[in-house]
Amino acid sequence: MVGGGLFEKEFKQVRTLFLFLFIFNSFALPFTIWTQYSSHVELLKKYPDYTSEPFVIQFGADPLLFISTLFLFFIAINQMGTERAKGMMDFTLALPYKRSKIFFVKWVLAIGIIVFSTLISLILSGSYIEWHDIAVSQPLFNYYFIYFSSLTMFYTLTLSAGALTGTPFAQGLTAISASVLPLLFTFVIAMNVQAFSNVYYPEMEMWYEAGYLFTPALQFFGGTAFQEIPYTYRYYFLIPGGMAALFYLIGYFSFIRHPNERNGNFFLWKQLNLPVQIIVILLGVLGFSSIGYGISNESFTGYILGAVIGAAVSIILGYYLIYKKTKQA
Repeated sequence: MVGGGLFEKEFKQVRTLFLFLFIFNSFALPFTIWTQYSSHVELLKKYPDYTSEPFVIQFGADPLLFISTLFLFFIAINQMGTERAKGMMDFTLALPYKRSKIFFVKWVLAIGIIVFSTLISLILSGSYIEWHDIAVSQPLFNYYFIYFSSLTMFYTLTLSAGALTGTPFAQGLTAISASVLPLLFTFVIAMNVQAFSNVYYPEMEMWYEAGYLFTPALQFFGGTAFQEIPYTYRYYFLIPGGMAALFYLIGYFSFIRHPNERNGNFFLWKQLNLPVQIIVILLGVLGFSSIGYGISNESFTGYILGAVIGAAVSIILGYYLIYKKTKQA
């Protein structure tokens, strides 16, 4: 059993952010629905003869998910990166609890806030929609399943990044990079394939689609696409749910096994430096080479020049971001 003292300590550490997240995630969408519908009713009262399209609540067309994700992003960084940078992690690990329990408590506190606030939002929004018989752009439960699984996935990704990295900056950069990596790889590989073959977008569409769906930051790439997902992929919420489980396992075992260093290294496990550097160089070479190929009117010289520039930029970035230590307070 996990002691109540650990829950209390972890909650107090980020209680302000927890409070803001709970309030926003609970009431932002119900308030948005209320204001939109009230404005529509007032418009009809003011102009009785006004004919317009039927009023429909467009789920996913607002920045609410993005804002809640930002709260969770900073919560996870405070729980891991900031705590380690300030030396508080040494105190936490010295408490009479196993590392596995400490990681679980950090995670379950945030997930609990997500669950309860999302349920409040669902009950309030659903009740108002049913009471006034308001049309919606997609089934309410479908939207909330995607909403909840997306928040859980991105929070778990950021928390797990903190179990792998040694500074708050490294944690944030790793989380953001991992959240766009599938789509980034899909684009640069597809661009290079198209540059040296007769394959065009329609033939590559399924690869773009796969990269898009498996990108954790999907909700940031255009509201329209995110609104259309429930119609095309009924069980899409299983993808972020599965990725959340994967990220949790990665963070869990990393937190248990990796040393708690406060020396400014990007990765706590030094063996990650080279593989990540190779990925950065590969993306740089493929990305810049395809750009060079395009702006040089499909010239092979432009492709090679772009590859050289991409390699140089990637090596410099890798040195300063991964290998060069950051001074800690």
